[in-house]
Amino acid sequence: SSLVPAPQDKLPQPIRAEKAFPHLLPMVAAALGAGAHGCFLSGAGPTVMAICSGASGDIFAQKSDERQEQDVAQAMREAGERLPPEHKRWALGGHFFICSPTIRGAHVVCAEPGFSDSLQTFPSLDGSL
Repeated sequence: SSLVPAPQDKLPQPIRAEKAFPHLLPMVAAALGAGAHGCFLSGAGPTVMAICSGASGDIFAQKSDERQEQDVAQAMREAGERLPPEHKRWALGGHFFICSPTIRGAHVVCAEPGFSDSLQTFPSLDGSL
């Protein structure tokens, strides 16, 4: 895939993998080997994110054998299990989420406690508004 080199941040990513996130490079290699289009450290870490897709078209119209996200997640999990004992804490306590992007972007799905349904006003510190 032409996306593979795009998320590979050549300057800080290898240093971060060596110094702070020893699970990164094994998980990236596992994800790419299982068919991911790209894999990278998400944000400040330690999350490792892989980008996958189905064979073609709408994901809801695809057969399960046309998709690779389960294989990618399993390969990443196994890579974490193969880490040396001193590095396993980075990979074995984590969770794997398979989700689809949305045109809407990031948005609140649920809030506890719920949002208020009226405008709230607060007095200033000196008592006048």
